[in-house]
Amino acid sequence: MSNANITSPEVLREFRVKLVKFDGKAKQALASVKEEVSRVTEWLKREQDAHWKRQIRKWEEAVVQLRIEYLRVTQSDKYLRGSSGVDEKKALERAIRMKEEAQQKLENVKKWSWAVEHKAGKLLQPCNNMAHQLEHLTPRALARLDTMMESIEDYLKSANMGGGGGGGSGGEASSGGSEEKT
Repeated sequence: MSNANITSPEVLREFRVKLVKFDGKAKQALASVKEEVSRVTEWLKREQDAHWKRQIRKWEEAVVQLRIEYLRVTQSDKYLRGSSGVDEKKALERAIRMKEEAQQKLENVKKWSWAVEHKAGKLLQPCNNMAHQLEHLTPRALARLDTMMESIEDYLKSANMGGGGGGGSGGEASSGGSEEKT
């Protein structure tokens, strides 16, 4: 058993206030972490996936149009065409590269989306454990502190009524298994 030399329940009250503040800040921080992870995974899954799918469609359409233009220029009579087809060929090759790049980015988004979800699950486990501990242990700790403060207050009242409590009782108050001295 541990002994505490507490002459006033104020120490426990101050500790209780600090515990409540810690509990609130810790829960807020844990919620913030979860929210940020959720935001990133949603951004990858929804926004980036949709963005690169749109880019692929855009460049596929551009490839079709530029291929038609290139074929029109290269297949027409060389006297009727106003261009040698070099510019059209460069534009077509660029569109093909951009489409391939968009396809690669979409694959990367899918890969990263899975990786983030997988890693986030592992990293959030300690956060979930902490949140569970705060949810269940903080109320118990606060109730225990309340009981201890009541015991100390009762002891101090009885000690004051009994002429200062300097007698043979040893000046100890029991509070759920631990002893506090005044």
